[in-house]
Amino acid sequence: MKSLDAPGLSPEGKARIIEHFDEAPKFDAFYMGAFKELGTERQNGFDSVGKIPRSKIKEYGQDYGYFGDDLFDFVWIIQNVDDHYTSVIVPELNKRRR
Repeated sequence: MKSLDAPGLSPEGKARIIEHFDEAPKFDAFYMGAFKELGTERQNGFDSVGKIPRSKIKEYGQDYGYFGDDLFDFVWIIQNVDDHYTSVIVPELNKRRR
């Protein structure tokens, strides 16, 4: 997962993300639920797991009322969780299956 100092993330965006994660657990549950539901949009291969399409993440966020900076933050968070999932967690799961 990229750090919060990733290029393209404004200081205001970083502050909003940190603020979001400091809020009630209900907020975290929304993101985890979104990630789980969006996982059904992946293009999976024989022995690979594709990334969640950005267009689907954006559409999901808009369906829940995210626009502008809030939509950018939502997409950024889901993409970074997805990056971690596909680059760290999935390979580890595949190793255990063999």
